[in-house]
Amino acid sequence: RADRQVVLQAVRQNGCVLRRASVELCADREVVLEAVRQDEFAMVYASRELQDDTDGVREIFEAAASHLALAGSRAPVFTVQDVVVQESGTLEVVAHNLAGDSTTEVFLAQATLEDVARWLAEWHGRSRTVF
Repeated sequence: RADRQVVLQAVRQNGCVLRRASVELCADREVVLEAVRQDEFAMVYASRELQDDTDGVREIFEAAASHLALAGSRAPVFTVQDVVVQESGTLEVVAHNLAGDSTTEVFLAQATLEDVARWLAEWHGRSRTVF
């Protein structure tokens, strides 16, 4: 209940575990952020002070929605194996994950790294996972 590291690990698995955390940890922005990142409903277990802080609540939900990895987060790993500029000007990107699965996608020439990252994140949901 009061061990910050234990609670952080727990809320990363199940955000609503926040309801069992100590009063101090329910007021800890990072703990609440991790809980909300896992389950938005967990905000109801945050301290009244955090819930009443409109700017703080907005920041927590914006950060949770960004899906940026913080300390202790697990994220898929991909390797971009090859990028080929086609005669048409499009980019052919070949990537693989740790499980060895490989995939290819064609992007418009103006594609950004964000476009590639979104494609890899979508592909991650359809590929094998290695732990």
